[in-house]
Formats: sequence, C-alpha cells, structure tokens
Amino acid sequence: MKKIVSFFAFVAIMISFAACGGNEPEVKGFTFEVQTLSTKRHYVITPTNPNAYYIWNGWTYENCHEDEIQSKIEASLASGSFESLKGILKGESLESHQGASASPDTKYILYACYVEEDPVTHKGKMVGTPEYVIYQTMPEYTLNGEFTVDENGKKVRFSQGNLQKKNGTFGFFENQWGYNGSSSNDPIDLFKWDTPTKCPSPFSVLSRDEWWYVLKDRPNAEHLFAHATVNDVHGLILLPDNWLKPEGIDMTFSVDMGMNWDEQDEEYIHSNDNFDGYAVNTYNATQWSTLEFSGAVFLPAAKSYEGVANSIGWYWSSTIHENSNAFAHAFDFIKNKVDLETMNSSAIYIPSSYCSIRPVREVTE
Repeated sequence: MKKIVSFFAFVAIMISFAACGGNEPEVKGFTFEVQTLSTKRHYVITPTNPNAYYIWNGWTYENCHEDEIQSKIEASLASGSFESLKGILKGESLESHQGASASPDTKYILYACYVEEDPVTHKGKMVGTPEYVIYQTMPEYTLNGEFTVDENGKKVRFSQGNLQKKNGTFGFFENQWGYNGSSSNDPIDLFKWDTPTKCPSPFSVLSRDEWWYVLKDRPNAEHLFAHATVNDVHGLILLPDNWLKPEGIDMTFSVDMGMNWDEQDEEYIHSNDNFDGYAVNTYNATQWSTLEFSGAVFLPAAKSYEGVANSIGWYWSSTIHENSNAFAHAFDFIKNKVDLETMNSSAIYIPSSYCSIRPVREVTE
C-alpha cells in the first residue's frame, strides 16, 4: 500500500493493512513521520508489530520508483545472512535526523518491510507487502512553515535566514540566528530601504500590510509569536498558521508574558520597562532544530541599539510612505515589546536608515 505526501508539508502518515494470504503472520504495517526543509529532513519509522524484524531504506525518487521497491529489498536481503540483519531495529522506532544531507526541491521515497529468516537459505525474506511514503524537500533556502499574509489567503514561506551581502553577493545566513549587525563590514546584513529589490529571485520582502497581518490580524496572531533566545541570540519567533507544538518543547507566547496590545501606540508592550522577554524562552541549537522543522521562524535582534548589540530588531517592509519618498515602513522589537506603529504612522524610518531584511517566497502550488 502506498501513501503519497502532498508536496512541501509536514506529514505524519499512518498505514495499516492485513497480511497477504497463505500462512504468513498478520502484518499491521508501519507509521511514517517525515519533516523536511530544503537540505534537511527528519523521519521516524515505527513498526506496529513489536515482535518482528524489518528492513528499510530511502532513495531519491529518481533512483527508486514504487515498482522497484520490492526488487531493491530482495537484492538487499540476498546480500547477507539473516543473522547479519539482526542489527536492524526490532519492534522499535527508527529515527533519522539528517542535517544538510538532502537536496532541495527533490522527490524522495522512503520504504519499509517486515522480514523473517528463510529456513533453507538462512537469508532474509519479505513478509507481507512493502510500505512506502513519497515526500519532497523544500525549494532551496526555503523554510517549511506557511504564513497567511492577507485576508485573501496569500501564503508565504520565509527564507532560511536573514539577507546578507557576502563578498559582494546577496544571499542568506545559513542559520536563522545568524547575523553580523553591520552595514559596512563583510558580511553586510543591515541595509538601506532600497535593498529589498536585490533579494535573490524568487524571494521578496513583505509589504507594510503583510507584516501587520502576520503580527496582528492573522487568526490567533497574538499566540503565534514569542520573544526568545536561540543559541545565545536574542530575537522574535514567528509561528506558522497551523503550528503544532513539538513534543518536549515548551514555549510561552509574548502576550502570555504580559505583553498586551496598546491600541493607541500600536504595539504589544509589557507594563514593566525592565521586563526581559528574551529570557523566558531559551533554546539551544538542538532544540531550535526541532522548532525549525515544526515551521518556526526566528528573527534575530541584529540591529545594535545605543551601542549594545543583540538587543533590538529592526525589519524593513517593502512599502515606501504613500505621501513621501523620504520615509519607509518597518517594525521593531526589543525585550519587552513589538512595535508596529511605524507600519501605520508618520513616525517611520528614513530610507537611508539601516535595518535587517527577512525575505519570503510565495507559496504557489
């Protein structure tokens, strides 16, 4: 039996079936769980028969199609004795967390099958029918979380990191917490307003209204962002529309820290000026990897503030002020607030100011 995963999605597939006739024991199948980024994937295969041995493998779809699975399994079983197969997990989950091992925008096939010892050849033989799942990794430099950015349902995915200009070439930081906080020293990652036009295609920058929608008008928006420290970097976590909290990960949303919406000043703010939201949620690189696979986006506080680095984040929108080219729209955050006032008011940044840029890619499929 097969299950084809919809492209570019977090998937958890449960497949079960009855055994094929004869004297074969009942086979209840496997659970496949697959998560993908552009070059990383994490999968778990869990056999539902706790007393059986099984064999598995993963290939690019180019190298293995559905009609080739059985022959590949048979070739693998013929290569050694069943005794050598006992290193295969028995009745336990196989978990593979593979960083930077996948190719972007590539179709993969992952399969598994129960095996037992052939009493004549003492090699392994298949029990029942192989099961498999097909999945595809994200496009290059693209995260997997989907964010609705307007009332018409337009969706985007964020780039793997902030925009940078390194050795004269525009690209992205490898990790979401990466930043240099510089408008002059290589790599440059604080830019004037006109830089968004230089984003690598097909990436672009959210407009003023789109940033506002993500942070304020999305359904459940106030419970889809959180101040945090990731790998010792302060910043703001944004969560995708249908986010599911990973098992073993705790998160306190900024509004649950006491940052309430101030209608007059158009900001989420804590009544205590000294409150430090960055200290509430802290994640090491391993914990962040789990959050990243769940679709979480991290905006590092890459702009220095009064000479103190790692304190404030200023992020451009793509929108120039409707009444004057002398101003452009952006938003900022510090340890106790997220300020959207500069999205709507006249108190906005001049285009020659230096801010961070976090590009997005529209979901088109």
